[in-house]
Amino acid sequence: MGESIFLGLVLNTALLIALGLIYNLIRGLTAITNRYVKETLIGLSTGAIGIAIMGTPWVLMEGVVFDTRSVLISISGMFFGTIPTIIGMVMMALFRLSSGGSGVEMGIATVIVCGSIGIVWRKVREGKVNKISLPELYLFGIVVHLGMMLCTLFLPETSREFIFKSISIPVLVIYPVAELFLGWMLLNGEESFKTRIALVESESKFRSLLDTVDEAIYLLDREGRVLDSNKGAERMFGYSNSELLNQGAEFFAAPGKNDISKVNQLTQSAFDGEPQSFEFWGKRKNGEVFPSFVKLYPANFNDKKAVITLAIDVSERLKHELELREAKERAESANKLKSNFLANMSHELRTP
Repeated sequence: MGESIFLGLVLNTALLIALGLIYNLIRGLTAITNRYVKETLIGLSTGAIGIAIMGTPWVLMEGVVFDTRSVLISISGMFFGTIPTIIGMVMMALFRLSSGGSGVEMGIATVIVCGSIGIVWRKVREGKVNKISLPELYLFGIVVHLGMMLCTLFLPETSREFIFKSISIPVLVIYPVAELFLGWMLLNGEESFKTRIALVESESKFRSLLDTVDEAIYLLDREGRVLDSNKGAERMFGYSNSELLNQGAEFFAAPGKNDISKVNQLTQSAFDGEPQSFEFWGKRKNGEVFPSFVKLYPANFNDKKAVITLAIDVSERLKHELELREAKERAESANKLKSNFLANMSHELRTP
């Protein structure tokens, strides 16, 4: 009997943990955006695991069996919401009905009562279950299993008192602890989920901001290979983000116009915490060579050290500077010619 109790307890605990993992997995599916599809999947998972739990009870004594369906369905009502819980309740109730036996009415009533307590508790808290404290979780477990004990009224009179006395202490001592454990696990999963969502949103906003910048911005590892890049880098070099990944300085460099070893040294210095800047002749995908000004800054990428690179195409600036220099030279040449002309004229006028 002891072995049966231990094995049943282990199996029930494993199934409860599996439910928590499946719930967090389904919630994190980015491919499914429809809320009701996710809730339906969670409900079907709840029902399936509930049926598995009901199929693996542990025997306290002859004629008295235990399982943790009350923990599962009440936690579902509290954390998963109305739709998943009702789906789970229907599946578990139908399974219990098909199993038959003298305790069928109590079995179905337990599913309905415990699930309903979870749903009502969630409504009272206005869905803000992520703020629930551990003492409240334990109190919730006590209330749920007092409701479960009331369901013994559906048992035949001949066995009602015996079963009530046999299960009351274990149910009110062990089950609220199981409720506390599963709730605590889901609370941690909820915090992790919210943190992950916030991080994804933050990264999305950061990516959108980077992609509005005209200049090329890309992240490098210690070896100077590209970890990520923005749209500006794609426009500047003509390559897609996937084509730029893992490429080094040689890939971007115009042949014979840069000291690549010096560029790699500057990248190492930036990686070690010293910002750098230098001129660099780049090469686009179409073979066009262009001058750029590059700045390197130490940064972090996925909790690892990296270098953030800002590259500015200075082709237009150099073109304007060249035009200004040529215009200045032409003006100076014209002034020189003018001065020479005036000097010659002055000389001729003074000479009889």
